[in-house]
Amino acid sequence: MSGVRETPRQKMIGMMYLFYTALLALQVDTAILEKFTLINKTLEHQIVEINASNQKLFGGIESSVQDKGNRPDDKKVLDKATKVRQETITLISELESIKNDMIEISGGLTENGALVGATDQDAFSIYMIHQKNGRILKKRLNVYASMLGVETASLEDFPPIAKDAADYNEFKDDHTQREKNFSQLFFENTPVGAGLSSMSQLQSEILQYETRALKILGEQVGIKDIDFDQVFPLIRPESNIVAVGGKYIAEMFIAASSSAFSPEMAVDGKEIPLDTMAIGNSSIKFGRVEFTVSSGGTSVPGTPYKRKTFIAEITLADSVYRDTVEYFTIQPVMKISSGALSALWKNCANELIVEVPALGIAYQPFISLTNADKIMRPGVGNVTIIPTSNRSVKMTVSNAGMLIGTETFRVKNIPLPSYSFKLGNTEIDMENGISANAVRGRLTIEVLAEANFKQDVPNDARYRVERVEVTLRVGTTPKSQIKENSGRVNLRKIQQATPRSGNVLTIKITRVSRRNFRGDRDPVAARALIWHIPIH
Repeated sequence: MSGVRETPRQKMIGMMYLFYTALLALQVDTAILEKFTLINKTLEHQIVEINASNQKLFGGIESSVQDKGNRPDDKKVLDKATKVRQETITLISELESIKNDMIEISGGLTENGALVGATDQDAFSIYMIHQKNGRILKKRLNVYASMLGVETASLEDFPPIAKDAADYNEFKDDHTQREKNFSQLFFENTPVGAGLSSMSQLQSEILQYETRALKILGEQVGIKDIDFDQVFPLIRPESNIVAVGGKYIAEMFIAASSSAFSPEMAVDGKEIPLDTMAIGNSSIKFGRVEFTVSSGGTSVPGTPYKRKTFIAEITLADSVYRDTVEYFTIQPVMKISSGALSALWKNCANELIVEVPALGIAYQPFISLTNADKIMRPGVGNVTIIPTSNRSVKMTVSNAGMLIGTETFRVKNIPLPSYSFKLGNTEIDMENGISANAVRGRLTIEVLAEANFKQDVPNDARYRVERVEVTLRVGTTPKSQIKENSGRVNLRKIQQATPRSGNVLTIKITRVSRRNFRGDRDPVAARALIWHIPIH
């Protein structure tokens, strides 16, 4: 059953009963079954002990309710416990009456107390099977189990007591036994000695059910007696990860828990959730302590740490165990990684990584900005900042509602690009000019981003020429002109005009664009960008 641990005595009784049931099903020699008169005496002795123990449990519930001033909710629990105790006593008496009737029907007892009809195989069969009293008994037992489930609000802990052969794992696959009902399985061709043992076992199981029910009800009124029935070693290592060649260091404690109670745990008066930890064949309940560390505390001289404490409380069976737990805090420091730490480029995607190593996996930052937009990139603390004005940008970083720090950045305007000119693969010497024979093929104009700008925000530093005029002049008079909507100009028309020494090749760029991080094209100031290249 869930949450229930049997004592060694109960386990012994259960094993003995299982062995006995198997013998009944196999119909072994009655000489062996006579030995169950001895088993019956042992079971009856155990019944007396369990009954006395249950009476003490019931008395503990009564005392607990009285000690708390007979509160209405506690009195309801006591009423349930009273009903359980009374129903149990009544049912035990009913089974005892059947036992006495079977003894009398089979011939009674000798002067030495031995059964006269110990091997009589008809008494129980007639009474239970032919007279159908087994059906009545089965219903009575299972109604009792159901009643316990209802009164304790724990139906799963109280399955039926009386079961057919098919309900036992030992018999469900045995074609000679699995069709037998409860009465046939337990009482068919059963000698009186074995039948009495069977009835005593049912009485024992009834009392074990009652024990379980009273413990559940006892929890609800906080019975003070705590039975720490689970004791085990608990290891608290300095670290679960140790480098090869290093030392594994841990503290070992004796830990104990009670399976009969459900503790309540709190930190600084606030209840915390409970979980279950499996340790070997046992399990214990433990509380998960988790809270956001606030600022404050007492400074520790000579260190960057501050001392803080919290109150840990465990309430168990009306007893409260408290301890003051000490821990130390350190103010987390932001570490910002970026191509431009002191200033950001206006209207550009400035990528930053904001780290706080001291917070480890607890670091889940919230970043707010003034005078800028933001894009949170994949990865913790990865942010892209887009300044929207020339005013400085203030970045504020917090974690779990706690301020980590702020950082202020200057904002820089985008610098104008420079230009490179090539004829074929040869760069033009703008100062010394070009020869007349060189004015042929293709003129390529490349727009070059300022080096720091390109390094800081490469996705915003992509330029191209969108309109250019190339003119061959004789003095101030145009001799031939080409207009092109890109930075690649075919000079065939200029060449056909036969450039000569003393002529001038004029390049005028009238439109340039920059592609930004969004993929949009922004115009770049390009008016009056004129170059005069002498021809020799």
